[in-house]
Amino acid sequence: MSLKRKIALGKNVLEAAQERVQWIFDTFEQITLSFSGGKDSTALFHLVAAQARKQHRKFNVMFLDWEVQYSATIDHIIKMKSIYQDCIEQFYWIALLSPLKVAFLNMNLHGQHGSLVKMGKTTARRCDN
Repeated sequence: MSLKRKIALGKNVLEAAQERVQWIFDTFEQITLSFSGGKDSTALFHLVAAQARKQHRKFNVMFLDWEVQYSATIDHIIKMKSIYQDCIEQFYWIALLSPLKVAFLNMNLHGQHGSLVKMGKTTARRCDN
């Protein structure tokens, strides 16, 4: 496999990312950002929100909560939701129960209420802005 030369585009990474985000807003009517709370998705969240404000648009955010994140990550997600509430249409906080938690719940609930939680089930809730 041969390595190809880079072609200079005359713009930096930030400018190229902003152009891509603008293209997304210009091309699609509805936009949903998948947000993990990590550094990369936080940077993208800032770019998408800036473009949404510039174009007077709103976008959706989807966060998959595996219920094993650090509390600092959850605090950061809540802060981002608050900062950009003016340009968020819906914030989808989807809780995915870990197999260990499901097993624990089933063990504690069995006999009293039967098996209330099944493996593989997901719970989705829409957070009010």
